[in-house]
Amino acid sequence: MEPINSTDDNEIKKSIIKILIGLSKADNEIGERELLYVLDAGKSFGFEESFVIDCIVDLPDDISLPNTEKERMTILYYLLFLSKQDSTLHKAEENFIYHFGFKLGFNESMLRDMVAIFRNKHTAEITTDDLLNIIKKYLN
Repeated sequence: MEPINSTDDNEIKKSIIKILIGLSKADNEIGERELLYVLDAGKSFGFEESFVIDCIVDLPDDISLPNTEKERMTILYYLLFLSKQDSTLHKAEENFIYHFGFKLGFNESMLRDMVAIFRNKHTAEITTDDLLNIIKKYLN
């Protein structure tokens, strides 16, 4: 998956789905909860289920990365929450998050702190404040 910069909203949404699928496949197994998460993300973006399934079967390698910080942070959040859908943050998934986190322009220390929260807590225990405190720490 080679990223390209884009400002086209639809391309960014397609890229988020492709990145999520890439993360789902990182541990060589797409779990049921991961699949449902990706399908739900696709639905929320207005894509047909068939588009998401087609991407799972034959993952396109064209990825558009957003320019705005809000869009980049949205992708990171999707990746982090998807990583916990099967209750385990696998090393391959963690590496995938770092890979795209760097491509999105995030600080390595911030990524490590974010991943640590998801590694050490259940998703339901993670609060908005947990994540915002990390962001504030590195953006100030």
